[in-house]
Amino acid sequence: LLGKPLSATEAERWGMVNRVVPAADFAATLREWALEVASGPTVRMGHIKGQLNSSFEAGMLASFKEEATLLGIGGGEDGHEAMQAYIERRDPNFTGR
Repeated sequence: LLGKPLSATEAERWGMVNRVVPAADFAATLREWALEVASGPTVRMGHIKGQLNSSFEAGMLASFKEEATLLGIGGGEDGHEAMQAYIERRDPNFTGR
């Protein structure tokens, strides 16, 4: 907004980026994050991503309504697994269903 160059360190400090890594570590860090995302509840993450996109397009009120709708569709297998893992104090094993 100010039209001034911003260093990676400043962008990280301001919360504009998640993490700053040396160029040599970029590919390994990217792979690590990709594997973490892929091991999560992918269907739910897809809904969340869609909801975020909708909030930018239609506004926050529409996004809240969509969230209420999605929460009402049931947890599916990943939702059940998340709750079971929480109760059993273990890492969940998501299958994307």
